[in-house]
Amino acid sequence: MKKILLSILCVSLYACQESKPAEPEVTQEEQEQKMAAERFEALGKDLDENPSFKECEDIATKDEKLKCFTGNLSKLYQEMLNSQKLAIGDVLSDTVKVTLLINNEGIISVKEVEMSEKTKELLPSLGELLMSETENFPPIIPAKKNQVNVSSEFVLPLVIDVK
Repeated sequence: MKKILLSILCVSLYACQESKPAEPEVTQEEQEQKMAAERFEALGKDLDENPSFKECEDIATKDEKLKCFTGNLSKLYQEMLNSQKLAIGDVLSDTVKVTLLINNEGIISVKEVEMSEKTKELLPSLGELLMSETENFPPIIPAKKNQVNVSSEFVLPLVIDVK
């Protein structure tokens, strides 16, 4: 009898543990996007003025100016990648994280390019291409802290989706 009661008790404890609502799964890409958003947010909090392109200078709010800046960067990268003759023999969907440095003179450079092994295999020259083409981007107005031009660094996620 004790064995039966012990078995029932164990089964009911196990069943209680299994009936807990499962936490929603967060994909790695969602985590990366959240981290990138947090980095952009942190960039905006540390600086009085974010780096900017001339066409973004007339925007009044700091958040909108940052969105304009990152949107223009994304557009420049998209145009550059679309103009290249990159041959891919497979389907590719990846988020490439480009760590950008903008010095206190407004010169932009790529510090690091982080991508999956599959992307490295299918596009081995992508990192070098991003680094070399970034140097050709139009001048950038550097970030400011206490009315002094300062260097800034942030991560720009680039979504590559080839079907």
